[in-house]
Amino acid sequence: MEYRAGETAAIVVSVLEGFESKQDEQAFNPSVSMNGVMGNSSLVTGLWFDRNNWRIFFMPIMTGSFHVSINDDRFNVHSYSIHYRVNPGPIYESGGAASWMGQVDDFVAGSKATVLIQPKDAFGNNVTNATEGQNIYNFDVYATTLNGSNARLLDISNKGWNEFGYVCITFVTVTAGHLSVHIKQNNNSLIGSPLPLTVHPEAVDIANCLAHWSTETKSFQLFSRMETFVSQRDKFGNLVPGLHDFDIEVMQKGSLLPIPLTNLQYKEISPGIQSFSFTVVKPGDFILIISAFKEMIMDMPYDFSIYTGYCDDPHSRVHGPGIHDSIAGLDSRFTVSLKDAYQYPSLIELERLQVQITLPSLSLRVNPQIRPRGDPNGTQPTGMLSYGVFDPTGMTYAQSDFSHDNSVENSKTTSSDFDVHYVPEKTGVYEIRIFCGNIPLNGGHPFIKKVHPANVNMSLSGVLKYDKKVSAGILNYIVVQLMDSFYNPVVNEKSRLKLEMTSKTGAAFFPCLFNDNYDGTYTGSYLAYGPGDFELCISFMQQKVLPWPFKVQAFDAKEFPSVRDDEVDAWEDQSAVVNVLNNDIVFDDKRTICEFQKPSHGSLLQYGDLLRYTPYKGFYGHDKFVYKMANAHGNTGHGCVNIYVRTIPPQFVSYPKLLHAVEDTLSPQFGGYPGFEMIYSDPTENISVIVTAQKGTVFLSPLLMQLWDPMWTGITVSKMEGGDERLNITGRLGAVNFALKSLQYIGNANFAGEDTVALSSSNINGEGHVDVKIFVEPVNDPPLINVPKFIILENATENKGLLIFDRQRYKFNFSIGDPDHPYFTGNGTRFRVMFSVEVSTGTFSAKLPAQLISTTELKLNRSKQWQPLVTFVQISKHFTVNKVQGIRFLGTINECNTLLHHLVYYGDKHGVFRLRVNDMGWHGCYPNCFGMMSVPLMSEATVHLMTTIPLNPLVAHCKLFYLASNLIVVV
Repeated sequence: MEYRAGETAAIVVSVLEGFESKQDEQAFNPSVSMNGVMGNSSLVTGLWFDRNNWRIFFMPIMTGSFHVSINDDRFNVHSYSIHYRVNPGPIYESGGAASWMGQVDDFVAGSKATVLIQPKDAFGNNVTNATEGQNIYNFDVYATTLNGSNARLLDISNKGWNEFGYVCITFVTVTAGHLSVHIKQNNNSLIGSPLPLTVHPEAVDIANCLAHWSTETKSFQLFSRMETFVSQRDKFGNLVPGLHDFDIEVMQKGSLLPIPLTNLQYKEISPGIQSFSFTVVKPGDFILIISAFKEMIMDMPYDFSIYTGYCDDPHSRVHGPGIHDSIAGLDSRFTVSLKDAYQYPSLIELERLQVQITLPSLSLRVNPQIRPRGDPNGTQPTGMLSYGVFDPTGMTYAQSDFSHDNSVENSKTTSSDFDVHYVPEKTGVYEIRIFCGNIPLNGGHPFIKKVHPANVNMSLSGVLKYDKKVSAGILNYIVVQLMDSFYNPVVNEKSRLKLEMTSKTGAAFFPCLFNDNYDGTYTGSYLAYGPGDFELCISFMQQKVLPWPFKVQAFDAKEFPSVRDDEVDAWEDQSAVVNVLNNDIVFDDKRTICEFQKPSHGSLLQYGDLLRYTPYKGFYGHDKFVYKMANAHGNTGHGCVNIYVRTIPPQFVSYPKLLHAVEDTLSPQFGGYPGFEMIYSDPTENISVIVTAQKGTVFLSPLLMQLWDPMWTGITVSKMEGGDERLNITGRLGAVNFALKSLQYIGNANFAGEDTVALSSSNINGEGHVDVKIFVEPVNDPPLINVPKFIILENATENKGLLIFDRQRYKFNFSIGDPDHPYFTGNGTRFRVMFSVEVSTGTFSAKLPAQLISTTELKLNRSKQWQPLVTFVQISKHFTVNKVQGIRFLGTINECNTLLHHLVYYGDKHGVFRLRVNDMGWHGCYPNCFGMMSVPLMSEATVHLMTTIPLNPLVAHCKLFYLASNLIVVV
């Protein structure tokens, strides 16, 4: 079967026999897994069982081929043969992923850049032209700078699908800087948008470089320093950093004779802007030429004049109400009085006085009227507001449009006192700069002036927003806007607004006060106590605010839906159903979803009254969307759904299938086991991994720990005591992955065989688990003989025997053992050793199991050769050998201990018992006993038989203690 992601799939379970009862018919509760993954997951969602009809429904959301396993032990349902294939669903507009071709996001202006768009369906599956055909979808592409202004892109072209299944969009970069490229489809941003883009300027284009002055003037005072700024630009107008070499020439106008420049200096004041300053010591009219390689920059040559003047800023004055706060639309006036250094009036021509009045918040300039004091003639205000571009100092560098004269004659009028008149119409904070030629007044600082709005103009004000249908019993809102005659918002007037209501049906109401939004709008509220038709009138200082009146219908509250916000939890790799209408209160219980906004970090599809949310791949955290619902009467309400996308616990994407170690050896000897790697969505959050071994201990390689880079110092490693020793690693993902590569293992003492290393990862939302098998290669260990060095013979004779190794009498654990024996797998009787006991004087008797008859050999009196067993007494599956000097046999550990515990010694002289154990090469039986043999190892012990307590220095050195039980124990 084939499905598209998001479609509903159904599996029907056929019943071959009838049910015993109705309860049995509805007791169907199978376990369903897709590709071994149980229940809802990143593969399927919406899994549910129709127990009445024995159907299984689910929604596949991941593309690919899958097999379904269905099991129900009660009804003996076991199916493993169902397969299906999933193709991508329709393209989800904001679900596509944008990226740079070749991951290249660094270009030179004029270069062609390529953006790759991988269209996706609502569940994050890649959509290709194989499923969508050759349809070319429209994408909006634009760029912005860091401050949000638009950046230029040229020749934007959609090239359609490429051979790798991407949609290619190309464009030519123009604006230099650190940009953001926005890619949208139907006003929905794609995943990854905006893309970071770095554009470097091209080489300097001399003809496109531009010079501007710090003041808007062509008149400079004699002996003052002239300064011009050159913007080093490429052919696209981008500033090019660095100090480019320019030639500066000043020539006398008319004769074109060059003028020597005094104190020529240049420096870079900001990247791409170079400052040139010099002093001209001769009055007159001149031409400035800035060039490079005989090519002039833009707007060259530049005409300017040097005049003889003595204006001194500290002694000049600017005064009058025009530099202080005022009201929009009212005349503003101030006076400029120019003085020289000796406080004498400094005369200049009218055209040399510059007044710049700007409103930076709107990039606006105001044209003033300037005239000499007492002269009715002068410059006239144009009555126009001009919008210009401001340089980094906040001053316009475009040529001024201000006209200082109605005639050439007036512009040449000289004076030391000037009246300035202007009319500011827009509210805000203005900056006023005044220049006498190129000499700034007020220390070069602007005068700051705040303009407040004028009186409210009722024809430009009105009701912005209200609802014609409202609910009774709750607060309803109205928005009013107040503007002055110059379209400035008027604030702080809420006390003068008044709301009045009348009802044709006599319903009562309660008007409330207005709240100031401080942007020229005011929000008023009112409450209708019951249903009815109302007329609302809003007045400002007893003036009507249009529309006057406006009608509102109030309905019973039950006719309006009561919409409540929702909270939904979702896993980052799964899809979640959102029933937004479930908790909304509707009187007639009829409700529908009218519309909804798309969330920012996931897809949202509508299935009837249900919405399905799927987070975009890699997203976790908070997401939300707003929806609009309506009842049967068409009355609507809005609600918000807050979605909390939880990160899944850290997952192991790579781990070894089988580890190898050696018995009683720290493995590996150098470094750690490779192949462990985890993934986790949040690389900044601390996660925890607990590592345990059932039959061993896990460590971190001390060498790698010492060689750690400082970036890994954020990790903590601790040992947790419990049933098993647990290694706890806590830190960020990168540090934990580094630590996992240094894992080392050592088994418990003498352990060999299979063990399991368990790794449990966890975050605040849950746990993940993985088990890794480890095979511990066995190493042959020598057998053990646990006997004392000396035994005191008390009342022993040749005729009266003594049980030599009596554990109850001597309280000593006489035993034979082998470290490999406890871990020997399979039939324990196969682990056999060769055990021999000999005595130098006297004889002993022993009782042995009958199955040892064939492997038992003896040493008789005065014989040095081992002889097969010939004479013995067998009673009840045991046999007894009497008064021999040696015995050896091939048997199990238990059989060896049985012999040891039943040895009866006959003798009354000093002698030596010699015990030998040969393990026959056994050191494990996995996976093949015969394949795990090695060179035999043998252990030997001697027990001195003594009739008296030894007191010689040798024995004293052995630290012997004589116990009341007559047993000598070596400590």
